[in-house]
Formats: sequence, structure tokens, C-alpha cells
Amino acid sequence: MIMKKPTIREVARLAGVSPATVSRAINNTGLVTEETRRRIAEAIQESGYSSKLPLSAASEISSASGIVYFMMKCVSINVYSQLLNRQLILAAEKRGVNIVSADLEAPVLLTESVLQFHLRQARLMGAKGIIISGYVDKRMEPSAVQALASCEIPVVSISRSLFSSNYNFSHILTGSDRGGFQATHHLLENGRRHLMVISLPHHDGKVLGFEQAIQQFGASDIHYQIRAAKDDSYQSSAQVLEAALEEDPELDGILCCADEFAAHMLQLLSKLGKAVPSQVELIGYNDNLAPFLNPPISSVRVPLAEIADQALDILLDERTAASGSPVKSILLDPKLILR
Repeated sequence: MIMKKPTIREVARLAGVSPATVSRAINNTGLVTEETRRRIAEAIQESGYSSKLPLSAASEISSASGIVYFMMKCVSINVYSQLLNRQLILAAEKRGVNIVSADLEAPVLLTESVLQFHLRQARLMGAKGIIISGYVDKRMEPSAVQALASCEIPVVSISRSLFSSNYNFSHILTGSDRGGFQATHHLLENGRRHLMVISLPHHDGKVLGFEQAIQQFGASDIHYQIRAAKDDSYQSSAQVLEAALEEDPELDGILCCADEFAAHMLQLLSKLGKAVPSQVELIGYNDNLAPFLNPPISSVRVPLAEIADQALDILLDERTAASGSPVKSILLDPKLILR
């Protein structure tokens, strides 16, 4: 008896979506939610369906010496993600390769089924390497970490901290604790004594640097707060600032874990009649919006171009692809840009 080859319609039926949605997910075109991607990935695995590259992708790949598959959360909405994606594209162009970007849409936990879906896509495209950014093992299912570690394609992780165990892929660390330290030390040197850091979950490095700078400075008259926001919206920023000023009306120095927060804080402080920087000094992070605010503010700049160069150099080094080749851990320091 001859078994019928699974079709895209069968995958769509199992996933409870249209064939067009399956096609968008497989070809990474258009918007597909992470939950839908997960169901499609499970349906592909269940059905045994094997997709082929679309003609446009095949043509693009054949015109270059290869591709690198880039997985990152929130590429479509997060400014930092977009900037890193842009730098990777520029660095890839110089090396004659292409970047294929996959938006993981920031699930709370990266599951094995979602990761395996993207690993399959990387294999189908003949990727020379994989870059994953924004994830460490505490934000991944253990089986997902093992799948990444056992992948036959060279992998580079870009993150704020190392994975808790040694895996056979390289890391590029962005030194967020050092950025938080530099910014906080500057505020203290400028005479600010009523400080706050506003952060998001998984931005622990910046908070750690904030605390270390205060401890090292050693002044007894420092009052500081660590505030966590639910998200980087204007509303969340307003709630954080209101609570901070209720605790300490003399607040005079704020470190924001992203320039998006700093932009919101600037608006909110202006409405309250608090002048920046004379009354309250603001410092952002990533330096993507800070130069364009009114007034421009200081910000911690992450070396995105160097990150992109290092990641691609690791992946495209022939020695990296060799079995048993040593992995690399590279720390790139951020820099406080004063304005």
C-alpha cells in the first residue's frame, strides 16, 4: 500500500488554521502569532510534512554564499531588536551572506516545539549558522536548550548573561551590569542622592550594576528605589513614577532600562513641572531615542555593530563548523554617552 505524502492542507487541518497561514509560517512572511506557530510546528511534526523552499527564497540563497538564521523576540515591535537586526543585515552584506530574521514574539517560555520549527527552517534553507538573541536557559524549556545545544548548525547566543551550564555554542555578552554601573556612578558623581532604576523582567544585569555602584560609592545619604514595570508603555511608566515620587518626593536621578522608558519619563516629568536635567537627571539605555528627545539625554550605548560583526565572524569561521571546535565567550562593554 502506498502512503499518501502529507500536504499543507493536512497540516492546516491539524493546526486549526488556513493553508495560507501555514504557508506564511513556513516561509516566514507576514504576521503569525507565536501560539499559531507552535500549533503549526506540532502539526508538521505529527503529520511528517516536509516543506520546500519557495522560489523567491531559493533564488535569494543561490545568489549569495549562504545565509544566517536570526531568531529574536519582538523583532517587529522592539526598537533594540530592530536595530540589532539592521546591524546584522549590514554586517552580512559585507560578508556576502544573507540574514533571515524570525520573530519569536516574546513568549514567556521558549518551547521546544517552537524552537524545533525554526531549526527545521534553518536546515531547509541550508543556513551556515544560527543566531539567537534575548534568551538564556531560564527562559527556555530544558528540552529546547538541549535541542539548541545538539543542533548540527553552529550557534551564537547574544544575551545579557551566560547560560547557567556550558553548552557547545558561543556567547556574546552585552555587559548590562557594567552599563548600569556606569550610569549610576555618573548620577552619584553629579551629586544625585535620590535615585531610581526602572526595569523590566529579565533586566537583572542593569539593576545589579545600579546596586553595585551605590554600594561602592559608599555615601550614607543615598536613598534609592528599584521599580519594575509591567511593560514599556506610557501607562506603566506613569504608574512607576507616581509610586516613586510618593515614596521619595526628592527624586533627582532616574536610570531607565530602555530609551523608551526615558522618553515617557521625560514627558511625565515635564507635566509635573520638574525640569530635566536641572531637577531630575534622566539616563536611558541603548541610545536609540535619547539623542532625539527634547532635551537630549544621556544614555548607555550598546555596541550593536561590533556585536553583529563578532557573531558573524564566529559563525562564518570555518573552524567553528568543525566538529569539536572550541566555543567562544565574548564580553562587549557598553558605553555611557553623556549629553
